[in-house]
Amino acid sequence: MTKKLPKVIEEVNKEIRNLLVESRLTGGLAPWQQPWVVIPKRNYDTGRQYNGINRVLLANDPEISYITHASAKKHGGEIIEGAKARIIVVWAPPSLKKVEKEKLDKGQISEGEAKQILRKRRPFSTLHYVFRSKDITGLETKTYEDDKKNKRFSTIEDFLSSLKQKGLKIEEGGNKAFYNEHDTVLIPRIEQFDSPENYYRALFHEIAHWTGNENRLKRGDKFDSSQEYGKEELIAEIAAGYLCQYFDISITENSVRYIDNWLTAINGDAFLVISAGQQAEKVLKYLEVD
Repeated sequence: MTKKLPKVIEEVNKEIRNLLVESRLTGGLAPWQQPWVVIPKRNYDTGRQYNGINRVLLANDPEISYITHASAKKHGGEIIEGAKARIIVVWAPPSLKKVEKEKLDKGQISEGEAKQILRKRRPFSTLHYVFRSKDITGLETKTYEDDKKNKRFSTIEDFLSSLKQKGLKIEEGGNKAFYNEHDTVLIPRIEQFDSPENYYRALFHEIAHWTGNENRLKRGDKFDSSQEYGKEELIAEIAAGYLCQYFDISITENSVRYIDNWLTAINGDAFLVISAGQQAEKVLKYLEVD
């Protein structure tokens, strides 16, 4: 008997599939390639940024702030007729069970033992439905001062220089772009590409793979299954799509086959999208462009 998936996984996969199918039918971009993927989307009340898979779930939308229906009511607002809710994933840190809390209070386990218990548990994910703040009547438009603190590199070459200081090695030549076992990104010369945009798109993808090295984010570079390889490829796709939009490089290379490959991959691994989204977030933080 097939084990039932958690609702959060089912709903996220359903939404991503819908976005991919819409892209397939319209000739549009995959959600992680959308120009709005770089806009820091936020909770209207707290100002906290949504990240990880939420970047992808909200990437089709230029709106900045989002709010739940319950919170909108507290503000005295009403949902505009026809407005569509978006889904986001909210992660909560692991917590002690009731019996464990009681033991801690009674001194039957120490603070150290309680921390050890928590280290072995995974964060808990829940699904929230949010609306764009502009879909709620009566809400004030908010701006966020800390947006101005986000680091911007003046050029792509400045960005690459900063990574070379972290150990990035790039060798140009040959006719294929890839990250190899010698911890080096190999890529054809820029003159061999039909446009500089395609050169940087390929380079960004391989740089994302470079971050997975055991000396950096520890994802590894050898994969025992097609599912593991597929997840690593999606991590690189999400990160590369973000970098392209960050540096104003247009993405045009979409195809029915490209979309179908990802639809097949998601159907084959239900946890692919959420896991890749969380790992891609770590890539962006490491690259200091999040």
